[in-house]
Amino acid sequence: FIAIHFKQQGTYTYRLVANNACGTDVQIITIVVLDGPTLAIAPGPNLCIDNAIYDPLSTFTNPGQIQSFQWTFTGGSPTSSTAENPGNITYASAGTFPVTLVIQSACGPSSDTTFVTVDDIPVITMPSGPFQYCSGSMPDTLIAQPPGGVWSGQGITSDGIFDPGSVPPGATYTLTYTAENGECEASSTITVNVVSSETVIVQDAQYCQDAVPFNLVATPMGGIWSDTTWLSSTGLFDPAISGTGIFRPVYHYLDINGCMIDVSPPLIIQSFPVSMMTDTSVLCNENIINSLSDVL
Repeated sequence: FIAIHFKQQGTYTYRLVANNACGTDVQIITIVVLDGPTLAIAPGPNLCIDNAIYDPLSTFTNPGQIQSFQWTFTGGSPTSSTAENPGNITYASAGTFPVTLVIQSACGPSSDTTFVTVDDIPVITMPSGPFQYCSGSMPDTLIAQPPGGVWSGQGITSDGIFDPGSVPPGATYTLTYTAENGECEASSTITVNVVSSETVIVQDAQYCQDAVPFNLVATPMGGIWSDTTWLSSTGLFDPAISGTGIFRPVYHYLDINGCMIDVSPPLIIQSFPVSMMTDTSVLCNENIINSLSDVL
């Protein structure tokens, strides 16, 4: 026998002739060489669990040679199909699932695999309330879960800093937190109430270091001063204890809306002035002095 190697597909005809004393016999042999089909599944999508529908797509070479199709959809419904185009496949849970197609031909099986990723809807946990802010309150950072989401609404930055002073008081505001997980998105809201803060005025003060203890003046009355060694809760300041310098005592006032208002006025305790000059200055009568400071 002679080994024959085929280098390309096609139809080949061979004639075998046998001769002996009895005569001649001729056989015609036809050999069909196939390239065999190949396939490629389009890359699987990322889906959200609330609409996890997958329509598989595939391409083939030499499709006329394909004898059968066998799809396998792990985690999907249906789980398998023998159709060339199986239609929509649905997924009921999150995860990453393989999709495999095996085709059969005279040249044997050929297969390809891709993956479908199904994302879960993020579960949002909002900060606990109730939320009531005073218009004079400091900005507050609101933290929701999962991290990485975006805040929106009046008076709040995208990273969750709510400034009650940036919105008109006497109103409620809806703040929204939106989080993403792959192809899924979810939002949740909270309501905050901003009430007006009463205006508190504290007079600036400036005294000498030898001043007798004095009372700081704040309007309206009824608040409490931060208690220190040199300041009582009623606002009595003692320069003999504080020494000189710039101080910022804090006045706390609770208004009728329950707003705690903190005011910190500057308070200056000055030291006595000290002059510096020489005992004696020597001048020559030909010198012309324009300023006394030049010889001190």
